[in-house]
Amino acid sequence: VTDVKFKKAFIAYEKGKLDEAAPQLKELALGFSQTERGRKAATLYLDALNIQKKYELLRDESLAFSQKLKVDDTMKGEFKKIHQQASFTVVQNFEGDKKYQDAVKGYLAFVDADPKSPLADKALYNAIRCASLAKDLKLTSALSERLIKDYPQNENKKDILKSLVTSYEAQAQLAQAARAILRFVELEPDRKIPLTLTAADYLILSNFTKEGEALYTKLSKENIDTDEGKQALERLRVMAEKAGQANKVAKIYEKFVELEVQPQTSVAKAKEAMGLYYDDKDTTKALEVVRDVLAMKKEKN
Repeated sequence: VTDVKFKKAFIAYEKGKLDEAAPQLKELALGFSQTERGRKAATLYLDALNIQKKYELLRDESLAFSQKLKVDDTMKGEFKKIHQQASFTVVQNFEGDKKYQDAVKGYLAFVDADPKSPLADKALYNAIRCASLAKDLKLTSALSERLIKDYPQNENKKDILKSLVTSYEAQAQLAQAARAILRFVELEPDRKIPLTLTAADYLILSNFTKEGEALYTKLSKENIDTDEGKQALERLRVMAEKAGQANKVAKIYEKFVELEVQPQTSVAKAKEAMGLYYDDKDTTKALEVVRDVLAMKKEKN
């Protein structure tokens, strides 16, 4: 009887009469999964749903088969794989229909259901893209951070970090943008120096003064031969002047003189520094520094 039913269902399947074949194949799969015919019927049934592009039904039926049918672990694994692929396709269809919020929810549900799935990091990456298309910057940033944390080996990590910087900038979250930049330069060493200066500027603007100053100091010491290193030194000078740190200002001017570089300040600024030195009762040193700056400016003119 089983052979007759299977042959009938198989002939309908072969002729492309899938609406006729599918229910027969499902009945055979559920009733005779312990037999070769029953297992073959299960495979053909799921294939029929795939051909018909009934992805939601394919998603649900493949999961049910993996849980209910009396098959070995290998076949259960195949059913689970079909379930994951169908689930992914269902969500992709939301994205294709520009239902971005539904797509985000679907992709996240996929990841949460099986974080170790081979498709999990791709699903999360797609969720980030859909959140961005939905113009949800906050969610885009949060999901980007999650992908970097949970899937550090993802092939799109560099692109994610780059877009994360842009997302934080758009939200005026400059401290977060700075920290994203510092992670990005680990993957883009050729751009480390200019981007580190940008990160330092962002930290200063966000009132993370110690962190920003530490980056300026590092640049001015390790990369003083570059324009960015000199700009970092100039920023340290401005900060020291605002803080009334006369001795530090003096040392920075000395460094500029040593480098034979005119800092981005006027001679009047140099005279202001002299006043700071007078306050420190170090008149001789103040005059020496100012004379050096003035002499350097005269030579360059």
